Formats: sequence, C-alpha cells, structure tokens
Amino acid sequence: MSHMARTAAVLLLSQVATAPIQAAQTATPSVKIGTLAPEGTNHDLNVKRWIAYRKVANPEIVYYDSFLIAGDDLANGKINYVIVTPAHPQQKEMAKQGENKIFLEECFKGATYEMGLLTRETVQTPRSVAFMPVTAKVFDGMSYEVKISVRSNVDAGRKLVAGEVDSAVTFTSFASENPGKFKILKLIPIHDVTWQVYSTKKPTTSDIGCELSLK
Repeated sequence: MSHMARTAAVLLLSQVATAPIQAAQTATPSVKIGTLAPEGTNHDLNVKRWIAYRKVANPEIVYYDSFLIAGDDLANGKINYVIVTPAHPQQKEMAKQGENKIFLEECFKGATYEMGLLTRETVQTPRSVAFMPVTAKVFDGMSYEVKISVRSNVDAGRKLVAGEVDSAVTFTSFASENPGKFKILKLIPIHDVTWQVYSTKKPTTSDIGCELSLK
C-alpha cells in the first residue's frame, strides 16, 4: 500500500471512529417534564396537549408518585418543567417548598377524561371505595365502610378491576373496556381544569394569565 493510500485509510478510520461521538454531541437533549404517575392520568393527557401546543423538541415525560419530589428535581435541574393542577393536594406544598427556586411560568385550561363513580355489577351494597382525595365529594352521603385514598384515578380504576374494592371514582373507560362488569352510579362529565407549568425561569411579571385553552 502506497503512503497516500495508507494516509487515506487512516483518515477514513478516524472519521468512522469519531462519528458516534459527533452524533452524540449534536443530539438534541431531551426536555424533561415531570407530572403525576402513572401514564394515562388527566395530568398525562394535558401534559401531552401542552407538549403538542408548544412543539417541544425531544420531550420526555417523567412520572412521579409525589409532586414534592418532582418539585425538588426541578429545583435541582434534573427536569425542566413540572405540570400540575392546583386542585392536587400537593401543589401548594410543592410551590412553598420550592420558593425562590421554582416559578409558575404558564397556566392553561385543559379538559379531563369522562369520569364517574363505578361499582361492581355483582355488588348490591358496596362497602369499599378507591378515590383520589380531590374526588371525595363524589360519594358524599354514601355509607362506604372502607375508603382507600390513591395517588391517581388510574390507580383507583385498577383496584376496581383487580377486585380489591367494590367502587372507585375513576374513568368511565374502565366500564366500557370491561363490559357487563361495572355500573356507573354517578357520572362526572368532561370538564375544563386549570393546569400550571412550573420551571426555574424567573417570571418578568406576577400576572400569569390563564386564558389559553388546549384541546
């Protein structure tokens, strides 16, 4: 092999070896958005709406059992945003915990899934119910002996399907996906909910409007 040929071969091998490094260096870093676990919640639905509306490049949804942990990860740079409804019982505590570290950047309206109080068809007198604390008013005045608080409406539905409870405040899709197994005692129609977007970006104004509506 001539000197020129050897030089060309070395150059080609060098280009091949450095290609993966260059690709890694130019890859767009993911934008991490924290919200309530698991996938399939009303939070998840509206995070995806926000991602689509904002055309977020390379988004990654990070699911949390606790918004306090999510807020801490945001403050420490582990994620880029947290999206939460102010109706969630941990929202205020998360904001207080992250005071002067995390800030409300944006607010928007987004609809929920259709929900309801579902009960097993075979149970005449339901004694146990799974629910998120924010939905407790749905079964006010009903004599449930066992009330199980869960982190999400999805978890409530899963407990119902698994036979762990007689009733659940959850998505009506659990009934349609399991025909003949559950009846809907009370219906919660699709309705708009307020969602807040937190980041570490300090706002230029204290007046964060909430006129934006996402479908």
